[in-house]
Amino acid sequence: MALTDLVLPSSSIKLDGEQAFTVKPLSFDDVTWLVNQSLNDLDDAVEFFRQRGLDGATPPEVFEATVHTIMVELIQNYPALTARIIACASGDRGDGAVRVAGQLPAPVQVDALLETFRLTFSAPGGVKKFVGNVSAALRAFSMSLPKSLPRTAGNTGSTS
Repeated sequence: MALTDLVLPSSSIKLDGEQAFTVKPLSFDDVTWLVNQSLNDLDDAVEFFRQRGLDGATPPEVFEATVHTIMVELIQNYPALTARIIACASGDRGDGAVRVAGQLPAPVQVDALLETFRLTFSAPGGVKKFVGNVSAALRAFSMSLPKSLPRTAGNTGSTS
């Protein structure tokens, strides 16, 4: 099968009985956009995930319960990053989509994040490997930046 013949997986997220939107797995381009938009929040969130020990070897039922709890914590601690992830996964990185994603009811945000997470990290051990790779890239990127770099909109976390 040719690469152009592939159909990427997606999932429909229901807002209410009549409205829904679609999320897809995040690509490297999506992650790059998220880094550019939310470097500090993303760096903090990667550490947040690592500290909670997300690992592809975790039994599925424990993994699902853990991921749900972590997604709720992610929404509470990083609302701007959450909105960007949801908008990006929906295929619309525009300010309007980010604003709407931030205004979705919390249970819908959790569903959208869980589905995006599931679609993006379907391979065993995918989360652990991804978090490790992104963390290393963020550290390298952060070390290359001048210390007096001004914060951009949405970058509210620490740079440690």
